[in-house]
Amino acid sequence: MSSLKLELTNRNIERLSVSAEEGRICIYDTKTIGLHIRASYKNKIFYLFYRNQEKQQRKIRLGKFPNIMINDARKKAEKILSDAFHGVDYYEVRKQKIIESDKKKEKSKKVKEVWQEYYENYCVPHTKSYKETLRVFIKDISPFIGNKPIKEVSISDLNKIHTAKKDSPRQANICITSMSGFLNWCEKNGYRDLNSNPSRLVTKFKSQKRNRFLTEEELIKIGNSISYLENSENNYSKVIFKIIKMLIYTGCRLSEITKLKWTELDLNAGFLRLEDSKTGKKTVPLGNVAVDLLKDMPKASYNKEYVFANPKTQKPFVDITRPWKAVLKEAKITESTHIHDLRHTFASIGAANKVATKDISKVLGHASVKTTEIYTHIQDRNARTTANRISSVIADLMEEKRTTLVQ
Repeated sequence: MSSLKLELTNRNIERLSVSAEEGRICIYDTKTIGLHIRASYKNKIFYLFYRNQEKQQRKIRLGKFPNIMINDARKKAEKILSDAFHGVDYYEVRKQKIIESDKKKEKSKKVKEVWQEYYENYCVPHTKSYKETLRVFIKDISPFIGNKPIKEVSISDLNKIHTAKKDSPRQANICITSMSGFLNWCEKNGYRDLNSNPSRLVTKFKSQKRNRFLTEEELIKIGNSISYLENSENNYSKVIFKIIKMLIYTGCRLSEITKLKWTELDLNAGFLRLEDSKTGKKTVPLGNVAVDLLKDMPKASYNKEYVFANPKTQKPFVDITRPWKAVLKEAKITESTHIHDLRHTFASIGAANKVATKDISKVLGHASVKTTEIYTHIQDRNARTTANRISSVIADLMEEKRTTLVQ
């Protein structure tokens, strides 16, 4: 970078032209010590070199021409030089102001901004349920406190979130548990004072564990309902009804079927070899009806990754609540029945047909250490026999009165 000295004026600065080939030139003002302008083909910027009382050299950017003119640049430079002579270092003063400004910004950071860091830096790499955590935050938490400064989140805010979900006690408690983890992380990372997490003060609802399962009569109705909806015009993909059948035939969790990959099928042996599930890697024994259903799924012409992909997006279905409600409506089942209740139903049908509890648990893939210790001696062959026995009973029930529509 070439340099020269002359008395800077607005006119000669304006006329100053630098080509891209020349790069940059530096012109020092002869009237004010240390004041100079750096010019390139893009811009012209005033700077000041000076030394503080400790003889440390400083460089300060004064502003861009013509936003700041030469007289204003001189006045600013002379003030900085005068302060430096009297022991006030402009560089240090400005640095301190920036630090204080950053602290204020940190203090006023909104919940949704900090939560994004928490989600990316902790939830995704360290937890398996990070997608559920995201859903809970977006749907149940962010509408209440998303725009609130993180340091101001109080017991009152958490009580509002909790009370808003009082009709779903379990979900309300999940919200508080989720907030507890988030606020603990905030304390560890300096976003809140230590021991300031108010979630421990929230009195959680007593949530009763659901014991809902479909009766044999309801299974018959469900079978007829699915058959009717599969063969009638409606807004739902036929793939969804295949998913529901697989849930009934296997007792799997919803995500285990919606995200099932072709590479996880071992149909010759009669198993699903899940790479990931709520409990990690998992082997699911299949009954013959489930194997037959999977063999009927078209691979090449449909989706090469997911077995039950959404035909429109080519990705797993995110939510099948509406079509499930349509099945229940067509079946005239009015009692509250969740998708997860199909898992309970699989177990109850097994129990009703005198299948040992430990065998049912093996098929369902329970994760607790106690349960695992009980089941370790059961062979996969026996587990598959159990799966086939239960799913066959269910399939027989669903096939019953198939030709008669639900009244």
